[in-house]
Amino acid sequence: MPQLPLLWPAIAFAIGLATIYMQSIAWSMFLFIFPVVMVLMLWKPSQMVGAWLIVGIVWGFVNFWCSAERLYVDPQWFSGDQKVTATVVSAEDYQHYSRWRLQGITNLSHAIAYGGDAYLYLNKNRRIAIKTGQTIALDMAFKQPHNQQNPHAFDYESYAFHQNIALIGNAKSTPVVVDHHADFLDTPRYRIRQLFSQLPEQERGVLEALVLAEKNHLDLQVYEAFAATGTAHLLAISGLHVGMVMGAVFFLVYFILRRRERWIVELPIEMMAMISALIVAILYAAIANWPLPTQRAVLMAVALFVAWRFRSQVHPLQIMLAVFLFILILQPNAIVSLSFWLSFSSVAALIAWANVWITRGQQDESRMGGTDSSWQRIYGKVRGFVQSLLWISLISSLVTMPMIVESFGRIAIYTLIANLIMVPLYAMAILPLALLSSMCAVMGLDEIAYPLLHLNGVVVQLGNQWVITLQHWPWGNLWIKPAPWWLQLNYAMLMLLAGWLMWKKRMRIALPLLFFTLALYIYFGSQEPQSVDAHATIIDVWDVGQGASTSIHFQDGEEWLIDVPGEFSAKFNGGTMVADELRGLGITHIDTLVLTHAQSDHMGGAMRLLDHLNHVGELWIADVPSNHNHPQLNAIIARLKREDATVIWLSQGDHRTLNNQSRIDVLWPPKGYNPKNTNNASLILSLQLPTGQRMLFPGDMEAKTEKDRRFFEQLSPYDLMLIPHHGSRTSSTVDFVARVHPRYAVAQVGYGNRFGFPKNEVIDRYENIGAHVYRSDQGALQFSIENNISIAQYVPLQLKYNQLWLYFHGG
Repeated sequence: MPQLPLLWPAIAFAIGLATIYMQSIAWSMFLFIFPVVMVLMLWKPSQMVGAWLIVGIVWGFVNFWCSAERLYVDPQWFSGDQKVTATVVSAEDYQHYSRWRLQGITNLSHAIAYGGDAYLYLNKNRRIAIKTGQTIALDMAFKQPHNQQNPHAFDYESYAFHQNIALIGNAKSTPVVVDHHADFLDTPRYRIRQLFSQLPEQERGVLEALVLAEKNHLDLQVYEAFAATGTAHLLAISGLHVGMVMGAVFFLVYFILRRRERWIVELPIEMMAMISALIVAILYAAIANWPLPTQRAVLMAVALFVAWRFRSQVHPLQIMLAVFLFILILQPNAIVSLSFWLSFSSVAALIAWANVWITRGQQDESRMGGTDSSWQRIYGKVRGFVQSLLWISLISSLVTMPMIVESFGRIAIYTLIANLIMVPLYAMAILPLALLSSMCAVMGLDEIAYPLLHLNGVVVQLGNQWVITLQHWPWGNLWIKPAPWWLQLNYAMLMLLAGWLMWKKRMRIALPLLFFTLALYIYFGSQEPQSVDAHATIIDVWDVGQGASTSIHFQDGEEWLIDVPGEFSAKFNGGTMVADELRGLGITHIDTLVLTHAQSDHMGGAMRLLDHLNHVGELWIADVPSNHNHPQLNAIIARLKREDATVIWLSQGDHRTLNNQSRIDVLWPPKGYNPKNTNNASLILSLQLPTGQRMLFPGDMEAKTEKDRRFFEQLSPYDLMLIPHHGSRTSSTVDFVARVHPRYAVAQVGYGNRFGFPKNEVIDRYENIGAHVYRSDQGALQFSIENNISIAQYVPLQLKYNQLWLYFHGG
């Protein structure tokens, strides 16, 4: 084993940072840390492991506390509309809105300071042409980042905190540019965007992601295909891309400078080539506006350059550990970055086992001897290149798989096949052509830039079609539940054993063990529980913002979902939220999806939900003209039919008895019903369980439906119901509430929603008849129904350091 004096200091420093940056206040952890420090000091006194651990804790705490102080927001920022000026540092345009990142924010309404950045959201009617670096003035309404209150929700508050953002603003007036100064690189960026805009959306999105780190034009179908095939890393500027650029520039400059004998003698050719490569890499990152992964990639490049300049007999892993510490010291919040850990774990594994295929390659070369013909040598080099790619893809995929599954919930079955084609394609064709055409566009050489661009577009399209094809192979889009601790431990131990066998050159044992471990992980990870609770029906009402989504888990394991909201074209919406929550429960399929009506706050997230599930059995929708004629709903129906799901059109009077003897009745609408307000065409379901409890799911019906005798006369008291139309004044009439007389009523509303839902008078009507009223924005609700109904509302238990700072600051 190599001597790695930085190994234990790096591990100790990382643990110290993680103790702070994981953000949970667990005093028991601190009580545990100090005995560990003492043990480490006695065990590794020469490497000062305990001291490194303390330094990590102190360094993390100081940086975290400084960030919390900088991001403190005075309550006056939220007191109505604010007149502000700010500098735009990035701008992303989507179909229905734009998102700008602002710095240097000055509040003209109140003389109050704020040291962080902010996200500004603008509706499409308030968009203006903007360049990064320009200063704008406008009226804004601010709020703080807010998590969806679900057990397995993405921690958006922490994400925003680590992005230096504590304010989210909505434009209340059209921005006005007050300072036309722009970033000196904005003109080159503008020319590059104009160049890429000549391509179709799918190809344009890929090239903008590669060169400018902008993903707002990245086609969702393409993104999902890359993610499903384990090639999504190619769409983010990372160490791979910076390395490819540096390598290409280094060899180009090295080749040119060696053309003259005098230059070879008089010039430090290697040094000049390395400096040139480093300058181009920094320029590449600057053009891309310095996203965090690119910053880390360039930091790594600088560190490796220094290591190369003062090189000695140092093991590559030692250099990697130095870079690891270097980045964590400069950017302590990298400790919670998934991309950081994915990069370093895969690089460490590749370095650790590099001697296996290097030694085998040398042995193969010595066996072949020097008598080979030229074609045999070419064949040997091609075979070695392919084998190296396979090894790199295999080891990187196996090492990072637990992190990817835990974070994203999917396994890329065809990652080896995909990367075998896509990595060389991007390294040798797509990225070089993209950079070359961009450089020509910046220099005004359009007659060269455009032919190169269109050639690149053809190559990008071929790559896109390849990954899309792989995604549609059997198991090409496989989602699995979070792995239990025993499966993670089993995977780690068996992989370490396989790695040790590889190190010892015992490949005949190591390779079968690798694939056996992988198969075991996939098999147990993909097994769903027969039921969340075999003795009860579980109804979960999720916090999905201003929308509605409810899942039902029956005793026999059948899974239902009623509604899923979101913007139809959004990458993240209610569909992704609900899929994450279901996966947290061990569920990766839906037997029946019910969409009550064709409005975005009830069905806009359906397509993204389908992207994140293995299977949907049935779709239930109302048999009314507003559904038959809705283009987005028709797109959902067409996709489900392609995936062999059954589409069931329902109307008043239909009913179904489930395998567990639960009965579902369709109370509304009549077939072909065509009201002016599509809320009144909502599919309204009544559920009665075998134990006798009754539930009402009314969609967004309004007073007109509530008063219709054809509907009203079917009603009787319910144990549990969702409040119609999110608690709007247009529904929940006095007679209706008295007729259904629920024991429990839930208003599905978004935190701080602009409609002011639920309305106080509506809540009063339910409480006046003795109902217990709950709100989904105060935490997801779970109703466990057996002989009785038990209720649990999710409340986050973790107290975060940035929240603790507010207490100490007096906020």
